[in-house]
Amino acid sequence: MDIIVSSKIEADSQLERIRRERGFEGHSQSNSTLVSLLDQTLNIISNELYQTPTHFLLELIQNADDNRYQNHVSPSLSLRLYERDGRQYFRTDCNEVGFTLSQIDAITGVGKSTKKVDGSSGQKGYIGEKGIGFKSVFKVADVAHVASGSYQFKFDRSQPIGMILPILSPFPFADLVPDHTQFLLEVKRKEDYLEIERELGGVKPELLIFLRKLTRLALFFPGNRGSSIFDRSLNISDQDFGDDVETITISAATAGVDATCTKQVQTAMQKKYIVYRHEVRGLRPEPKRKGISSSEVTLVFPVADCYTPIIEPQMTFAFLPIDDFGFKFLIHADFLLVASRESLEYRCRWNLELCRGIRDAFLAAIKRFASMPPRKIGSEQRRKGLCFTWPKYLGRTPRDNSFWDDLHASIMNHLRYTPILLPRNPQFSFRTPETLRYVPDKYRYGWGTLFDSLSNGYGDGHLAFEYDDVWYELSQLGVQLLSLDELCTEFEQWVAQVGAAGLQNQPLLWHEQISRLFCDSQFLRTRLRKLPIIPLRDGSWAKAESGRVFLDFNSEDNVPEGLDISIVDPTASQNRARRQFFKFLGIMEYTPLQVCNVIIKLHRDLDNRTEKKLISDAAYLFKHRALLGSYSTPPQLFFVITRDGKRMKSKLGPIYCDDSRVQPNLVNRYRSSSGNPFWILDDGYEAVICANEGDPIARAKRKNQFLDWLLLSDTFWNIPILVRNGRLTQEWAFLRDANVIDLLQVLRQRFSHPDFYVLPPVLVKAVPELQVPCRDGNLRRLGVLALPTEELIRECPHIEFVDLPGPHPIHSSWEFLSQFGVLCTCDTTARLRELQALRKRFRPDEVDKEAVHAIYRTLNLPVRLSTDHDKIR
Repeated sequence: MDIIVSSKIEADSQLERIRRERGFEGHSQSNSTLVSLLDQTLNIISNELYQTPTHFLLELIQNADDNRYQNHVSPSLSLRLYERDGRQYFRTDCNEVGFTLSQIDAITGVGKSTKKVDGSSGQKGYIGEKGIGFKSVFKVADVAHVASGSYQFKFDRSQPIGMILPILSPFPFADLVPDHTQFLLEVKRKEDYLEIERELGGVKPELLIFLRKLTRLALFFPGNRGSSIFDRSLNISDQDFGDDVETITISAATAGVDATCTKQVQTAMQKKYIVYRHEVRGLRPEPKRKGISSSEVTLVFPVADCYTPIIEPQMTFAFLPIDDFGFKFLIHADFLLVASRESLEYRCRWNLELCRGIRDAFLAAIKRFASMPPRKIGSEQRRKGLCFTWPKYLGRTPRDNSFWDDLHASIMNHLRYTPILLPRNPQFSFRTPETLRYVPDKYRYGWGTLFDSLSNGYGDGHLAFEYDDVWYELSQLGVQLLSLDELCTEFEQWVAQVGAAGLQNQPLLWHEQISRLFCDSQFLRTRLRKLPIIPLRDGSWAKAESGRVFLDFNSEDNVPEGLDISIVDPTASQNRARRQFFKFLGIMEYTPLQVCNVIIKLHRDLDNRTEKKLISDAAYLFKHRALLGSYSTPPQLFFVITRDGKRMKSKLGPIYCDDSRVQPNLVNRYRSSSGNPFWILDDGYEAVICANEGDPIARAKRKNQFLDWLLLSDTFWNIPILVRNGRLTQEWAFLRDANVIDLLQVLRQRFSHPDFYVLPPVLVKAVPELQVPCRDGNLRRLGVLALPTEELIRECPHIEFVDLPGPHPIHSSWEFLSQFGVLCTCDTTARLRELQALRKRFRPDEVDKEAVHAIYRTLNLPVRLSTDHDKIR
C-alpha cells in the first residue's frame, strides 16, 4: 500500500500492529522459540551477508534513490559522520515525501522489498529484490533511529528480533531535520567509525550517474575534514557532440582545511560523460524479473572535452557500483546479483544475455563516435574529435574473471570486422581495421607520406594520421604497421607513376629519408636495383642494375658526358646518406682508368659525339695521362679542328697547334689566310684545359703542358710539314707562294730539331731551286747564293747574298742551307765567285787590284784541300 499516513497517531498505530505481528504485545513476548530462531537468522544475515561492514552505505543510497519526491524538489541525500558527547554517529537526510505503509512493512521485514514490480509497470529493471539490504546497517550499529513523515522509531539489535522490530522512540531532537527521511546510526565501535570515514572518503561522484532520481549527494566528514557535494545534470542533446547525443555532467565541490590544518581550502571539479543507452529485447523469462522481456543497458564514456576521452579505471554498476572489472568506460545493467550485491550471478542466463547487450551497445556507441564530425583547432593541420580518439576506450586491465574477459574479447572481435576507421584520403569511406595500415613517423614526410600520389588519390590504404595517439589500441583490432616491404611496393608504384619529374621535384631531405629507410635492407635490394632512382649528371635517372652507373671519383674530376658510363649526379653523390644508399645498391666509385678506356674505345669509331664532348674527352685523358701507359702518349682520338672558318672532327694528322713558343709562329700567322693548308686544333681545348687557372702565367703553363703532351704524337705539329710520303706538301707550296722566306724559316726550325737528321731527297732537289730575294732586291735561285755571314761579307762582298730576316751578320742557325748549295763559309768557291763578280761588275781599270791580288794569294796557298784544287782547276 503506497499510502502515507497523515498523523503521528496513525503512524504509531501501524508500528504497534507490526510489533503484534512479530509476537510482541507491549513489552511481552508470545512465542519465544520462534522469536529466538528468527533472531539467529537475522544475526547471520547481518554479520555474513557483506564482506565489508560499510556496504550499508550503498544500500542507504539505493533506498534513497527508490524514494518518491515532489515535482519541485531536486532529490538529494546527505551522509554525515560525526562525534558528540564522546559517541560516534552516522546520519542520512533525504528530502523525499516520506515513508508509505508498504515501505514501513518492508524495512521492518525480511524479503519484503518494495522494488518488485511486474512487466506492466513499464519499468525495465530493478535496483534490489532481496528485501534485506537495510539489515546491513547492523554490522556497524546496534541502534538505528528512523524519522520519516509522521514516523519516529528505532531498531535495537540488542533486543529480541531487534533488527525488524520497530520500537516507538522520538528521533533525537538535535539531529532532526524537518521534511526529511532520516536514519541515525549509533556506531558501536571506533574501528567501525574509522572504516565508515574511509569509505565516505572513497565515494566517487560517478555514483550519481546511474541512479534514477537522486541529483545531489552530500558527504559531511567528521572534525575539520569538511565536506564533498556531488551534483548531476542531464543534457539529452549536447550540441558539443552533435545532435541527439546525451550527456551527464557531474560536479563535485569540496571544502576543508589544508594539510597543515591552518587554512580553509575549497575545490571544484566538473566532469562530463557521454551516455549511450541500448535496449536489450527478447530476454528470456526470469523468475526474479517476472514479466520483464527487455532491459536497458547504459554505457557511459567520460570525456575531458569534445575530443578527448578520459581514460582511467571505471566501475560497473547495477544502479550502484559492483566492482571495477578493468574497463575504461562505465557499464550499467540490471544484473542479477548475489545477496551481498558484491558480485554477479555469472551463470545466470539473464546476465549472459545482458552481457551480449553490452557488447551490442558498445559497438553502436563506437559507430556513433566514429560518425561524429571532426574539428580543426586553430592552425593545426590535423583534425580532432572523438571520431579519432574513441579507441582509447578499448583498453582493459585484465581481471581473473572469464565473464568479463569473454565480453571484452567479443567486443574486440566484432570491431575487427566493422567498418569504423577512416583512411587518410577523406574521399574514401569507413574501412575495417584489417584493411588499413598504420604509417609510422619514419615513413612520413611533411603532412603526408613519402609517396603520396596526386593523380590516383592517396592514402586509401593508410590509416588517417589523426589516429596516431590510439595506434596501440587499433593494433589490437588488426590494424597492422606498414611494413618496409609494403613501403617498397608503394615506392615502386609511385616511381612508375611520377617518373623522373616526380623524383626531380623532391627536396634533398626527402631523398635523404628514402636513402636511410631502404639502405641495408638486403631483402629489398634486388627490387630497388630495378627502379630508375639514381640521379645522373645529365639530369636523367638510371637503374642501379644497369651496370654502367658509377659514383664520381671526386667532385672535380669532370667525367665527359655521353660516355657508355653513367656518373651519379655530383650533388647527390656527395651527400653522405645518399652515397651510402647508392653503394648499398651496388654502385661503386669509378676509377679514372675505367673512364679513359671507355673514351679510347668510343673514339675507335666516331658516332654522333658532339664537339663539346670531344673536347672534354681529350681534356680528361690529358688530366689522367699518367694512367695511359706507353710513356703516356696521347691515344688515337677524334679532335675538333678548324681551317678557313670551317670546323670538322678528325683523328688523322697533321693537326697543327697554335704554339706561341715557336717563333716565328707560322701556324698562327697564316691561320686566317684564305686557302691556307693548316687544320688547327680548336681553341675550345685551351678554354677547357685552363678553365680552373685564373693566373695568366699558370694558364700559359697549363696550355704548354697540354701542347707538349699532344706533340708526343705523330698527329700533332707546331711547325708546318714540308714533306710527306717522299713528296712536297701543300704546306710547302702555300709557304713558297705566300712568302718563300717563311718556307726557309720552317726549314731552319726543322733542322734545329735534334730528331731531324735525315734529309729527304725531295728537299735536296727542291730547296736549291727556290727563288728567294737577294740583298740587291732581285730574286735568284737559292742554290747559287751565299749566306750573309760576317766573314763572307768582309772577304767576298760582291757575291750574291740571300736576303734573310734578322740581324746581320746572320745567325749561325742558317748554316744548314749549305746542304742546299748556299755558300756559308769563305772557301775557294766563295773566292772564285768573288773574282767572277768583280769581273762582271767592274771594268778592268775600276777593279781594286790589291783585292784581286789578295784573293789569288789565298788561292795559291800551299795547304789546300783536294776539293779546293778541283775548284781552282
